[in-house]
Amino acid sequence: MERLDQLDSMRGLAAATVLIGHCLGVYSVFWVDTYGQAQYGLVNLLKFTPLSIVIAGHEAVVFFFVLSGFVLMLPFLSAKPFSYGTFVARRFLRIYLPYYGAILLALLIRSLLAQPDTNVYSEWIGLQWQSSLTWELLVQHLFLIGDFDSNSLNPVIWSLVHEMRISLVFPLLALIALRWNWKAAVALVPALSLLGYVFVYLSFHSPPRIESVFQALDSMQYVSFFLAGALLAKYRTNAVRWWKRKSLLFKAALVGLGWVAYTYAYTVLPGQSAIHKSFMNEFATMLGALIAILAAIGSARSRKLLLWQPIRRLGQMSYSLYLYHFIILMALLWIVPHSIPLPLVLAAIVVLSLAAAYASYRWVELPSIRWGKSLFAKTGKPGGMASLEKTG
Repeated sequence: MERLDQLDSMRGLAAATVLIGHCLGVYSVFWVDTYGQAQYGLVNLLKFTPLSIVIAGHEAVVFFFVLSGFVLMLPFLSAKPFSYGTFVARRFLRIYLPYYGAILLALLIRSLLAQPDTNVYSEWIGLQWQSSLTWELLVQHLFLIGDFDSNSLNPVIWSLVHEMRISLVFPLLALIALRWNWKAAVALVPALSLLGYVFVYLSFHSPPRIESVFQALDSMQYVSFFLAGALLAKYRTNAVRWWKRKSLLFKAALVGLGWVAYTYAYTVLPGQSAIHKSFMNEFATMLGALIAILAAIGSARSRKLLLWQPIRRLGQMSYSLYLYHFIILMALLWIVPHSIPLPLVLAAIVVLSLAAAYASYRWVELPSIRWGKSLFAKTGKPGGMASLEKTG
């Protein structure tokens, strides 16, 4: 199967923006509306310009979903036989084993440490690690597919809930990408997105007896991002050919447009709520993510930059960085005295998060990946997805 290592590097850069965003999220000023207020000039430069990409944590999650769709689609485009059981088992090993390690660490730290006064930090920090650790909550964390309070241990895992749910039905998305006319498949992307937000709306405006039904369907709002990534994977050869025919000026303009789209929520008239409904913001981010992926696979310069060893290493341990950074952040905010300057604490959080991510990648992620490959190396039944593509 084709290896596109530069995409791992992009995932690493996106994970780094989540880390930076959460570190700066310790400050209350990043959670209040400062738009148009001159006294917050430097802060607003980071919040309401394209520079916001360095703290765009939610946008990074949208990027993860698009990239997951792209990468998960690649095996379905090969001639190898497909086994749904093997597919799910590999996803389980890839997602759950590192996740369990992070959750155990969060549980241990929260259980051993005494809660300090967090009023000196942002309200967002004050909301973390507050829920009672009941057996029901721990079981919900164990399965990772229901609706539960992720703030109780590690708030970033909300995205893993959707990642795992959508992984279970991804073969259906792959089948749509393979069998449907491209125009119909592309049209389905915004349709699924809108349908997902309808379910979200209904989950907040339904009687309690059916509220849980719509909550279980709220992953639909993210299915479209996986499908968009899958479609780019299918048509990547044509897309790259189109990209290479364009002038350098056109490519630069398109990348710039993609950058603005990616940060649309913060850079395009952020004070106008009418054009910033959540589905609009996320759909724009999805378009920016698609352009970024195209530039990464279509440009030799981009590939060379993304394969620079430090960025490549960041990409390799991106999942662990995503899993562990918030746990490290909370642990240090609980342990370190308030007399220590906060910038020094945040610098230590970054260093320790990278160290923890490397350790997890080396001793948890890699073994789980190798285990999955060796365990299911020869499984799979003929007549799977590849066969469907040939007979379509």
